[in-house]
Amino acid sequence: MITVTQSADIDTPPQKIWDYIADFKNWRQFTAAKLRFTKLYHDFRLAPGCEAGAGATVVMRRRNVNVSWTITDWAPPCKLAMTARERHLLGSFDWSLAITVSARTSLTTCVEIRFDFEPVGRLTNSLLSFFDAEKSFQAKAQEMLTRLKAALGG
Repeated sequence: MITVTQSADIDTPPQKIWDYIADFKNWRQFTAAKLRFTKLYHDFRLAPGCEAGAGATVVMRRRNVNVSWTITDWAPPCKLAMTARERHLLGSFDWSLAITVSARTSLTTCVEIRFDFEPVGRLTNSLLSFFDAEKSFQAKAQEMLTRLKAALGG
């Protein structure tokens, strides 16, 4: 399993940060992935009939693939955590993502992003041995924090 944790201080009150991350429409910009010549966008939305909260399903659409995430922890304005199994032709991956928001002062908030990533199956494990996945996920978490900071003016 690969675990990556990144954090940053943002000069914004915790509630404002929570309001932003709890609105899944914002995640398109917040989670965009840099590719060599373009960005890969992920559209997130609550599944039909779901209300935000523990147990709800969040659907992520990337290109033509849908991945269903389950919210495992919903503790406004402190923590949002989700898990998913992403299936591909060559294998599957188990993901968990947790975003923790904690006040440092009345105007400064620490935001921590944690990814847990586990390839499922020998072929998937073998393929990942050729890539520095941990370094890639560290960069992704840092990009997310940078975009969050820019979006909130912190």
